Amino acid sequence: MKVQTRHWGPLEVEDSSLVRFPDGLLGFEDLHNFALIDAEEYRPFLWFLSTEDPDICFAVADPFYFTTAPYELSLSRADEEALELHQGDSMAVFVIVTIREEGRRI
Repeated sequence: MKVQTRHWGPLEVEDSSLVRFPDGLLGFEDLHNFALIDAEEYRPFLWFLSTEDPDICFAVADPFYFTTAPYELSLSRADEEALELHQGDSMAVFVIVTIREEGRRI
């Protein structure tokens, strides 16, 4: 899939990086389709880009990068069904990152 972005210009997005949220994200309920963009120059951050509105893009990261403390996640049966998870599926967890203007607090 090709997506026109403001920052990267035309971007070819692999199907394997596409994520669908049937109910959207909190505050962005009208956006359902996103792509996880791994741009080497921004690591350890990745970008979660709306393929429906490419002006909407979130910096995300693996929470384990920032802490050695356990980051526990429990999913309800409804969550598992909404994510279409099945026994043996692998799953990745990302958190949306907020970087303050001065860039020193994340």
